[in-house]
Amino acid sequence: MSLSPGRFISPTNACLNVAELQCLIARLVDDKADLAKLACVSKSFKDPALDALYAHVDSLATFIQCLPSDLWKRKHKRSESFRWIAFTREMMPRDWSVLQSYASRVLSINGIYHEYPSGCLTLSTEVCEALCRCPMQPLFPKLRSLNLRMSSGAHLRMLVPVFLGSQLRSLNLFEGQLTQDRLLKYAPDLASTCPLIETITLSSTPMFSVPPRSEEPHPDMSKAVCSWRNLRSISCGPVDIAMLAYLRELPSLRSLTVHVGPESRWLSSNKPVFFKKLCSLSITAEVAEAAVRALDRLLAAPPPNSSRNRHSDVHNIKCSSLVLSSLLPFAVSLQNLCSGNLVKLYLSNDVSVINRGDPFSSTHLDALRALTSFKNLEYLKVWFWEDFLAVSADNIRDLVRSWPKLKTLFIAPLTKHLSLSELIEVVRLLPHACDVTLPTMVEDAELNALNAGRTEIPCFVRVKQLNLGYSRARDLDTAPETVQAMASLLFRLVPRLEKVEPIQILGVEDERYWDEVMKALRFKQISWDLHCIVNLVNSHSRS
Repeated sequence: MSLSPGRFISPTNACLNVAELQCLIARLVDDKADLAKLACVSKSFKDPALDALYAHVDSLATFIQCLPSDLWKRKHKRSESFRWIAFTREMMPRDWSVLQSYASRVLSINGIYHEYPSGCLTLSTEVCEALCRCPMQPLFPKLRSLNLRMSSGAHLRMLVPVFLGSQLRSLNLFEGQLTQDRLLKYAPDLASTCPLIETITLSSTPMFSVPPRSEEPHPDMSKAVCSWRNLRSISCGPVDIAMLAYLRELPSLRSLTVHVGPESRWLSSNKPVFFKKLCSLSITAEVAEAAVRALDRLLAAPPPNSSRNRHSDVHNIKCSSLVLSSLLPFAVSLQNLCSGNLVKLYLSNDVSVINRGDPFSSTHLDALRALTSFKNLEYLKVWFWEDFLAVSADNIRDLVRSWPKLKTLFIAPLTKHLSLSELIEVVRLLPHACDVTLPTMVEDAELNALNAGRTEIPCFVRVKQLNLGYSRARDLDTAPETVQAMASLLFRLVPRLEKVEPIQILGVEDERYWDEVMKALRFKQISWDLHCIVNLVNSHSRS
């Protein structure tokens, strides 16, 4: 049987017409420009290529530019660093058709703003209000992941008509004063609108954050949480006993963040809220004592349990509401309640909790000693803004012997800075360390002695970040002379160093000094890498 050339289908063409294969090929194309070309070149690849091109949207401000160019324009003021998209006319049915044809392909959105080096691009209030009038709601029907940093009520008003739908799994919202009440004002039927939620995070911007007006959750938020069967991670502010009792029975739950006040009723409830299999626990509190009580309630097993099973298997704990006087009781509770599986620990007061304790208290060292039972720690951060920890270099050297797996060690600020020699002795005991944030002051005598070869310099190739100060960094007339000397020392000591974090109590001059040191160090790193490449090429050519 003869076949005309126009009707002949080669095996290769037949394979490429398989829809699953087309989707796979489109997903393997990383470059968006190439996906756009693929959609234009082949009719059979148009839909798979467009699906891949619009599946993940970095910002709504860039996505909206898929609309006809006569509908929108960018505006900006000379005195301002941001621009915004504004509409030049009303949206017509054909505009909605274009927008929906692309929006129906979107699976995740990562913001409203688009940031670029000199500022950011956002949407005008009028554009936000226009999108709220979408004839087919929600505008993004297949959306599974939403991550928004919002700055106005106009952004919140877009939640239901634009974003929230039945396919949503991950909801992460950030806004200056975002509370459960404020969210539910704009999304009152959150539970029924988004029944498949797996991850929910409601966060306030730290610089604008205020304590919640109530220490109890909004009743509708409690009902919503207790209706979500697939929750894996939740951070939504205050909780109640019904929420905790429900969450502790969920086999899928891995991460829990709670906000607690001294009068939160679940703290004094008789119902068990013990979480044994939780991977990550984060606690924020209005007073530090409430954080300690919350830890005991969440991780203390009921009395009938045997001592063998009373420890929680949590791997990651964060509490950002401590004061120095509460550090010891919190650490002792951790020691009593957690198993040796604890890998990451973050203790701080970075939610504007003010410490009024004795800055030279010996309990600081006792608290850190209580943590030495966790032999598997890989990350330890103990950070108190403007509150100094009374821990010496000798103390730290003794402590780190108990944490041989540490990759990140952050203890700051200290009542007395380490010397560079003391820092070296600490790092020697941490074979896996990458980030060592221990406030260390480099003096001229040490700098000169090490560079002159009078003292042995070890090489720590894993270390990528240090916390340093230099005694002459503020002397702008003489500091430049030491930049090359400091860079040479760091290149020998930590050849792969990527960042120096200046000691926080120092000034802008110190930041400028270390910026110059890092520029000189990067030049040495690049030169060395090129030297190694040349040697490698030469060795191959000779062989």
